[in-house]
Amino acid sequence: MKFKISLVVLLFLFIFCFTGNTFAMTEQEKQALIVQLQQQLALLTQQLTQLNNQQSNSSWCYTFPENFGVTGYTTEQATNLHIALQRLGISYSPDSIGIFSTGTANAVSQFQGTHGISLKSGFVGPKTAAELNKLYKCTPVVCKTDWKCTSWGLCASGQQTRNCTDNKGCGVTTGKPAETQKCSKVSDISIKANGSDDPVNIFLTLGNGAVVNQDGINLTKEINLQWSGVNVASCMASDSLTPKVFSGYKASSSSQNVLMSGVIKATSSSASKLTDTFKINCVSTINGSQVSDSVVANLYYTVNSNCFPNWQCTTWGDCISSNHSRTCTDINGCGTLGNKPLEKESCTLPPVVNIKVNNSEGPVSVLSGSAISVSWTSSNVTSCIASGNWSGTKSTSGATSIPGITSNRIFTITCTGKGGSISDSVTVNIAN
Repeated sequence: MKFKISLVVLLFLFIFCFTGNTFAMTEQEKQALIVQLQQQLALLTQQLTQLNNQQSNSSWCYTFPENFGVTGYTTEQATNLHIALQRLGISYSPDSIGIFSTGTANAVSQFQGTHGISLKSGFVGPKTAAELNKLYKCTPVVCKTDWKCTSWGLCASGQQTRNCTDNKGCGVTTGKPAETQKCSKVSDISIKANGSDDPVNIFLTLGNGAVVNQDGINLTKEINLQWSGVNVASCMASDSLTPKVFSGYKASSSSQNVLMSGVIKATSSSASKLTDTFKINCVSTINGSQVSDSVVANLYYTVNSNCFPNWQCTTWGDCISSNHSRTCTDINGCGTLGNKPLEKESCTLPPVVNIKVNNSEGPVSVLSGSAISVSWTSSNVTSCIASGNWSGTKSTSGATSIPGITSNRIFTITCTGKGGSISDSVTVNIAN
């Protein structure tokens, strides 16, 4: 803002001087003065723009050298000095930016007075430069190494190795961990999965190693196992999955591809996983001790953030103990329980009734005038009623004798419960 005010004052002075002296000038001198004023205005505008841009840059910094002043300065030094003074609220008027003259010298003297420098010379000497650099010195960016090392290799001939890499790529070896060390093991074994002895994490998606079925989500991936041993024999392989995919006796150093497969349940997390631990155990050929190593492989099921479940359900099963169930599967395999339909709910058992004559479900043939026995049983009902050739309210189960049958008859019973009503009949015919 102060610089803008200075610009307006300078322009006013130029215009005043121009109008006050034009009567004594020739036309050629007037034109020359106009050109000079236009050039000065353009220069001042450019310098103002430059200053505003530099001041708006919050990351501005500058390391000030020693020993420069009204003489012996560069435009770069004067410009950055002006920026520093401007940030401190110290005016260097009437100097233009990039010019170290009386205004700048006065501003430097003011700075020296407020920073405990007894000699207010207006010259940027060692003490003044040091104070400026406390405020604005550019600090060089230091690359901080980030060393990551593989696990130690096999102990062979009393030594084992590893590889260490700087993840930051600083291009220096400062602080690099040791990549070789002495060891005392006489026998050793190491196993890796897909070239790594750290847990191997593999991410599968629907159609790429993952298949949806009614049991859940089946994950399948081939894993390459490599192992090597020193002074070992009788090596036995094992893994933690069922059925086993890595088992039996193995050579002390070899490799094998195994098919890792299993089912996970769809959960609200998209990070469901299948884990297998591959292990190899060997016997030392030197002292008979057991040496072993293992490596873990994880198959993760991941889904797209825009996955929308498509639930498909089987028909409801039989009503057992007042409940029935079904299975619902998301055929899109989104791995979420969102909006999943019910797979179990209460139900009402259906009514059941059975009627017999002479302990037969009929039709039954009898001689004319014979007596018959009518019996019935039911379940899941609360009441029963007879119809056809007999009538009346009946118990939910029972039996009765009917004498003197002389014509064909039909006995029907209807029972009612919470699950509705059901009927059953039996026919009695007179034998000819």
